[in-house]
Amino acid sequence: MAPAAAKGRAKQMHALAAELQAEWGVVTETSYDGRAWMVSWSNGPVTMRGTVATRAPRLGLDPDAIRLCRLVQDDAMPVQAVRLGRAGQLPLSGRPAAVARAIELAGEQTDYPERPADDTEAALAGRLAAETAAQPDTRWVDANSIAELICRQGGIGWLLAPLDSTPDGAGMALNSLDAALAVLTAAYASGQVRQNWVERGTLMDASSALAAVRADPAPVSKTACAGLTVLREEMKKLERAELDLLDAARCAGGTWAQISIALAAGTRQAAYKRHRDLTSRHQHLRARVDH
Repeated sequence: MAPAAAKGRAKQMHALAAELQAEWGVVTETSYDGRAWMVSWSNGPVTMRGTVATRAPRLGLDPDAIRLCRLVQDDAMPVQAVRLGRAGQLPLSGRPAAVARAIELAGEQTDYPERPADDTEAALAGRLAAETAAQPDTRWVDANSIAELICRQGGIGWLLAPLDSTPDGAGMALNSLDAALAVLTAAYASGQVRQNWVERGTLMDASSALAAVRADPAPVSKTACAGLTVLREEMKKLERAELDLLDAARCAGGTWAQISIALAAGTRQAAYKRHRDLTSRHQHLRARVDH
């Protein structure tokens, strides 16, 4: 390619890279190996082929002559490991190499693989990365070192257990109900429920968790307090259901006298006060959530 033509082609490729970067939000680079031009990027979308096919001709470029190369960075590996683990898709019965390959393959097949799906996934991925880095045999945090730790632990359930030594541990990133259920699941789960907890971080349901802590003849303070948290959250749900049914009864023409009998409230005035108190409490809770 003549120098002038090469310079013009480089300008066209840089323009294409700028358009791709603006559309996909990732840094794109161009290079020429003497035979073909290449556009490369890290993480981001799995492919930009469709965009290149649309944009390249407008810039005077042949899209079929442009090679695309996407690199999945190591910072995506903790996120993908947590996501696969929570979905029960890590091959834990195999060797660490199989787990590492599953994590890498998930990253290769996922758009923006470094981006957590939610706050919980972000917290768990952060804890996994930190714990992996802290292992004495870890040189860098990648799919292989992550897989070694996960296999050693038997899954990812341990990531959800609150850290006793640090108040800002991953367990604190869970909502209060899930954090409490994590404590109770770690303490009381057995059989298949425990296996699901260890491998996937699956929590016990609230009813089973409450039954377990109540059946414990001498629960420690942490589990007893966790039980209280679960009970509080369940009572909120029951109150919300009660308010919904009270509203439904009134809308259907039910009298306060009839409602008082259903509630065993004693008098219609007591039933009316119950409705008023529930309405006030849940409006207050809704206002707190909105703000």
